[in-house]
Amino acid sequence: NVLELKVCDEDTITRDDELCTVLFDIDKLTVGRTVRVKFQLNPQSREELEVEFTLQNTVQHEHEPVRVATGTGSRWTRWLRSLNISLPSDFY
Repeated sequence: NVLELKVCDEDTITRDDELCTVLFDIDKLTVGRTVRVKFQLNPQSREELEVEFTLQNTVQHEHEPVRVATGTGSRWTRWLRSLNISLPSDFY
């Protein structure tokens, strides 16, 4: 199970540009434990993206969509329900 994160700029007039895409194997996560990962974006300029992942155990409700990825041998997966993004105060 791989989570794909696309990093884009935010343009007010023109379409947002995709800057990069990073992939993370969520099978590396353990429930309740936070993992910090650094993705190398541009080795020449030493740009990197640092992300914290926390896997939480939630109760499955009937109205939440559930799907299975067939043919890949993966387990039952649930749609990503929430994504919290915190930017450092000096980001802008």
